[in-house]
Amino acid sequence: MADVFISYAREDQQFVRRLQNALEEHNRETWIDWKDIPLTAKWKQEVFSAIEQADSFAAVISPDFIVSKPCQEELDHATHDNKRMVPLWHRDVADEEVPPDLAAHQYVYLRESDDFEDSFERLLEALDTDMEWVRFHTRLLSGAKEWEKEVETLAFCCEERPLRGPKGGRPKRRRKSPSSPPCRRSTSWPAAKPKRSVKGFYSSSRHSV
Repeated sequence: MADVFISYAREDQQFVRRLQNALEEHNRETWIDWKDIPLTAKWKQEVFSAIEQADSFAAVISPDFIVSKPCQEELDHATHDNKRMVPLWHRDVADEEVPPDLAAHQYVYLRESDDFEDSFERLLEALDTDMEWVRFHTRLLSGAKEWEKEVETLAFCCEERPLRGPKGGRPKRRRKSPSSPPCRRSTSWPAAKPKRSVKGFYSSSRHSV
């Protein structure tokens, strides 16, 4: 699992590579989509899965990020999964243009005019805050997603389909098995006859547990 998923516009790639190198030098694992290709359904699912398995979601805010459809889809998925947001203010945009899910959090300013080392330390602090809880949430979410996949697979495998009759005839109906097999023997225990104890009191032949 990655420490942080970084969402960015292609125009900010040079900055993001510098950011990734700095994070890896400080032993922070990142997940970044470097492929400059349209998102196919399969690749999009891989990206979404990486978001789910990352502890934090960092968004590199810039004018190009704001208008990027893939970036918006990544942000929507992270918001849906209640990921911890870390907005990185890289290039100035109007305040009202910032998506509310990012604007609700404190920005880490990483503009060209900012001191990179100082701002980077603030980023590390943001990533390391409440790490025990954040990682627990990530494990919980990943387990829930795996459970959903198993349920979907099981439902698909158990789906009933009509059987074809001989020589293309009408489909045969499946026999519905009873919801529960009839019991041949009663599972309830007969009431035990009371025994007279030596002292004249009645006691049951079965002991309570």
